[in-house]
Amino acid sequence: TTTALVTRVIDGDTIDVTLEEDSGTTRVRYIGIDTPESSLDTNSECGSAEATARNSELVGGKTIALVPGTGLYDKYGRLLAYVYVGGIFINETLLTEGLADTMTIPPNTEYYKKFTDLRNKARSDRIGIWESCR
Repeated sequence: TTTALVTRVIDGDTIDVTLEEDSGTTRVRYIGIDTPESSLDTNSECGSAEATARNSELVGGKTIALVPGTGLYDKYGRLLAYVYVGGIFINETLLTEGLADTMTIPPNTEYYKKFTDLRNKARSDRIGIWESCR
């Protein structure tokens, strides 16, 4: 587990942080979830603004705990991690609130079943993107 300060929320599942042991900026991608993509033009996906706003509310400017995945980096060089603020598991929260879908890429499969169950419940309850974007 690594402690970091969130310096910028990029979107619903990506943040920039300053790691405790480093002064540079590290881009972090949340493991196991995929929020709607935001764009600088008008082509943002349905639900992207809500997911980004909620992520900002949860982690923006806060000190967080990062639990890196087995596969440390994605093809874009982003650190892959499970993210916690206090006792709140952010990856899980975004799924529970219907603001994210699942995205499982081996070897980071630790929460596959749990995340799928949370996504399925949000979808069947028609909350978040499962209500407004389908």
